[in-house]
Amino acid sequence: MTKTFAGLKLSCKKLVLVLSNTKLLNRMNPYALLFLIVIGAFFLLVIIWIRRMRNLSPTALTQLDAPCGTVLVRYSSPRKRGREIFGSLVPFGEVWRTGANESTTIESSCPMKVGGNTLDPGRYALFTIPGEHKWTVIFNRKIAWWGAGLNTKPPHNPAHDVARIEVPVENLSETVEELHIELHNEPEPQLTLTWDKTRITVPINR
Repeated sequence: MTKTFAGLKLSCKKLVLVLSNTKLLNRMNPYALLFLIVIGAFFLLVIIWIRRMRNLSPTALTQLDAPCGTVLVRYSSPRKRGREIFGSLVPFGEVWRTGANESTTIESSCPMKVGGNTLDPGRYALFTIPGEHKWTVIFNRKIAWWGAGLNTKPPHNPAHDVARIEVPVENLSETVEELHIELHNEPEPQLTLTWDKTRITVPINR
């Protein structure tokens, strides 16, 4: 997403340079000039929209250091804001991007063993299928840099799945306002996802 955002800003800067060149504008076809203005306005609106989405669901990082290397998770952390989350805003039984905005990713500099599968070092998209009593957690090679809203169907292609694991749901007594994804070494290497009154734990053996 960072690359996409930087590309949009660069395109806007180039348009500004063109539109500020008086001699070039005088020689330009009026229709071409109108087209450039419309494109510039479109890019500006997209940038404003992306910034707004980032403010609603800020980017977060969690990292786990180990003798063989580092595991890093990048995600966008939406807020509950009084909404019913799992089973409503995020439906049960459907693939979820596990956050908001761009794909949630997990990156490891050493091999990981998840659900009986050994994953090579690298970066993977982290998808989930929430359920009332258990979730399916999916590690996928294909990283989609952007997807609109929290409950928008994510660009998940099962052909690129490298691992799937089912984990039980832990129901919490207190509400957690922000989506939290954390990496822990104790009692074993694991990833936890906590939001609203739900927590799941994914073992990550290395």
